[in-house]
Amino acid sequence: MTFRGRNLSVDWGHLIILLLIGGATSWYIMDARSVSTDTNNLLLIQPLALATLILIAVVVPQCFHYVDPLADDAGPADDGQPKEVKPSDLMQAKLPTERADVIKMLSMGGLLGLFVFSLQPLGFDIAILLFSGIGMAICGERRPLPLIVFPVIVTLITVYGFKALMPYPMITTLL
Repeated sequence: MTFRGRNLSVDWGHLIILLLIGGATSWYIMDARSVSTDTNNLLLIQPLALATLILIAVVVPQCFHYVDPLADDAGPADDGQPKEVKPSDLMQAKLPTERADVIKMLSMGGLLGLFVFSLQPLGFDIAILLFSGIGMAICGERRPLPLIVFPVIVTLITVYGFKALMPYPMITTLL
């Protein structure tokens, strides 16, 4: 593909997925708005849809890469097409392979599962407090003051924030 006299390579797979997500998001928000424009109906849907569409608009241009046929390593590829100029590897996501990091990831996943299943029996406040405190400990925080203060602040902001945003009853034990 040529754009402004320069050769472009298009990452069609990513572009199609992004366009599908953007289309589904647009359809969903238009459908939700057609049903009701009440604040309770759109409280979480509209900001999330807007954020999703903005993120898609930021990511879509990254599906297009300029191809430099005159670059040193840009000889013809196996299929006869010029090689694509690759971005820096610093931006590439790499999964951790060290045993300790994998154990941390699996522990956090298990903790998230326990958090979800403990919301009803323990209440939102206790579950959020335990999840944030244990999560900090799993991720390596060992100082007692942050392990006590930060989960309490997160719990207060989360519980009172949700109570202020949503008129629905929220199961809490202490708050």
